[in-house]
Amino acid sequence: MQSLELLVLVSFSLLIVFAAVPYIWQLASATMAQWEARQFVTFMSTLADSMESDFGMAGVVRSYYMPSLVFGAFSVRSYPMYLVCQSTGAGVTFNSLYIWYNSSYILGGAKPVRGERSVAPAPLGQPLVAVNATGMGYVLFTGPVYVPGQSTVLYVVNATVSPLSGYAITYRVVGVSDGYSNDRLRIDCPGGVFKVGLVGGPSYLYNLGTTVVVVSTQVAVS
Repeated sequence: MQSLELLVLVSFSLLIVFAAVPYIWQLASATMAQWEARQFVTFMSTLADSMESDFGMAGVVRSYYMPSLVFGAFSVRSYPMYLVCQSTGAGVTFNSLYIWYNSSYILGGAKPVRGERSVAPAPLGQPLVAVNATGMGYVLFTGPVYVPGQSTVLYVVNATVSPLSGYAITYRVVGVSDGYSNDRLRIDCPGGVFKVGLVGGPSYLYNLGTTVVVVSTQVAVS
């Protein structure tokens, strides 16, 4: 009889343990996923700091190894962006860099991590390379920064993206071009109103002044 009672107790104990295993695994996974996300946002911030400090430094090549990813996924893309004078239609296009990290374990809402800006033009003091929390992950992106004056100077990162090789992101500063030596990057705009946006996405109107000089750094990411 005692053996039967012991068997019943052991059986119930095992049932409780096995019932708790999924919860314990879920809790452990969530903890490890949060750690992974913190590692990746640190990686993004380091990459953003480096890329911004190398603006205009033609010939510079840097590689950064990514954290190992188990719970999240990332992607690297570039999206064409345009800046067009409303009164004349003159303008320029360039490619904004996006690096996404998404995970179903991320907690919290959308908020800025590095800078407080969108991809639209931002005043001097905001970063050329920003990092935002999206609520489902993080995104690194490049956006133009302008300096007002007699001629508004607009700094942009023009990125090209190739398939990644291995577990690192490498960028090379290919060159620099500007509206002082290239007339295509100097825009005279009566009225000073420009339409700015991602191709295929929303657009916005900005008063950037009657003359905009674009300073562009070409960056190859692979």
